[in-house]
Amino acid sequence: MAPIDPDLYNDNTRPLALLSSYAILATSLIGLIDHRVLYRSYKALPPSQATRQREPHRRKHIATFVALNALSFGLAIYYIGSILNVSYQVWAYERGDSVPSSVWGGDGVFTEDGSLTLQLGRWLKNTDVIQDAWEIAMSNSRRQWWTQQLFLGRSAWSLYVAIDGRRRNIPHVWAFIALSGLISLSFAQSLYAVAVLLTPVPLSEAEKHSDLVPRSASGRRYTRQTSKMIQNSVAAAESTTTLIPHHVRAFLDTYLPTKPANWTPHPLIYSVPVILSVFAAVLTSFATKTASFHPLLMQSFLSLFGPLIFIRLCPLRFGSTSSASVAGDRALNAFRIIALLSFPIHLSRTVIAILDNDTSRHRHYYFFRDNKTVLQHTGSSLSRVLRAFADHPACGYVAWDVILSGLTLIVWSGVRGAGAGDMLCAAGWASRKELELVDKVASRVKDQVAHLVDRVSDDEEPSPIAPGISKTRSRKGATSTRKTSAGAQLEATGETGEMAEAYESENTGGWQGDEDEMENWESGALAWGMLVLGGLGVQSSAVLGGEMS
Repeated sequence: MAPIDPDLYNDNTRPLALLSSYAILATSLIGLIDHRVLYRSYKALPPSQATRQREPHRRKHIATFVALNALSFGLAIYYIGSILNVSYQVWAYERGDSVPSSVWGGDGVFTEDGSLTLQLGRWLKNTDVIQDAWEIAMSNSRRQWWTQQLFLGRSAWSLYVAIDGRRRNIPHVWAFIALSGLISLSFAQSLYAVAVLLTPVPLSEAEKHSDLVPRSASGRRYTRQTSKMIQNSVAAAESTTTLIPHHVRAFLDTYLPTKPANWTPHPLIYSVPVILSVFAAVLTSFATKTASFHPLLMQSFLSLFGPLIFIRLCPLRFGSTSSASVAGDRALNAFRIIALLSFPIHLSRTVIAILDNDTSRHRHYYFFRDNKTVLQHTGSSLSRVLRAFADHPACGYVAWDVILSGLTLIVWSGVRGAGAGDMLCAAGWASRKELELVDKVASRVKDQVAHLVDRVSDDEEPSPIAPGISKTRSRKGATSTRKTSAGAQLEATGETGEMAEAYESENTGGWQGDEDEMENWESGALAWGMLVLGGLGVQSSAVLGGEMS
């Protein structure tokens, strides 16, 4: 009996099962985050967050990041579908097979009886779609310019999620990191931004694991004391109905005990996974078209979970309980390492991409042909680097992910009111001592200017005062208008009684949570400048590290 040609065998069950598994996995992670994180965080919002001053701002910010999330999701799905389509067309062209030109009919994807005409089994048997897509996205210097930024941005963001998720006690933070690789980084970033906006204060264990809502029958939130009673009862009920065996729980409590909320690991625990992640990202770009490319690609993705795993498995003796400022400084050092490693990598990639953006000619050819100046040739070369996203759907997927990720961080820095000094420190572009010196000089200049203004105003005639109002009374009134407090803000917005008591109790006595930061779009402009000069790695380290400090 003659052997059967393996290429004649085709089974669409396996490829359809793989594609369905991918879609189900991504959808399940999104549903897990939506129900277990976002929904529970919204229900657990304390009464102080329902004021007339905070509610409109939170809704506006959430709507902004939801729009960015939808845009990122749409572009990611479009380019993933385009990658699969182009991969199949190239395989069919090389094999001499016909490509369907319509959906139904003799030349369509589906025949009249509903059977599938695509040879998906043969296609996936001979093609590694994921490896081909990433090799194309890193095949030359101008494409690597985009891909390298994406890898470095992922490294900084995964560290931020691991630290901030533990600080806010947000559950299932691993799902956000997984979505950054399954769908896109910008999609996971905007989704986590919504989670942070809904978690201004750390979740309690009862709120983290329970579906009960601390609200009264009328829909109003209970007082803080009643909420604590409900949370304690829920925690007691869960402890008696847990599915973890007793010996397993005893093993975890012995070797992996629950760490205190104010416990922070040694800075080296942050630095090791970060360096490994950056190292894997750099090596991957040099391993295209080699047997080690696929293992390095998987390592670069799995290394994103490194900070989360290191912090979870780190013994208690490798860290210490510390104040919020000390914990912020430890995290800031890790982000500074990423920025200091990312900047020379991005700078070298930019220079190489400009000098060598076409393999068909020597790089000196672009600088000495015709009568063009070096600046003109550099501009044309840089424009070709920026247009690399149109070379292939895989390049477009990476480029748009970098662009939308940078835009998300710009909006995030403006919404959160990030400090410019903290961002510069996280990027490694300035130190605390230098910023303190600048503040001292600026304060002296302001004092001198104010002194000169006072001297000039004393020489001039005093401005008339309204009849019936003395100078002393006017000064007291001006002083009193400058004095604002939490109670005065609540009274001005009409929040009294239960809301005011909750606000005072939550903002005194060492309550840890987000402060009422005003929007600062100057920080957004600084984030945009860092993206242009240092790439996504420096921008991510500056914005996310600045918030940690």
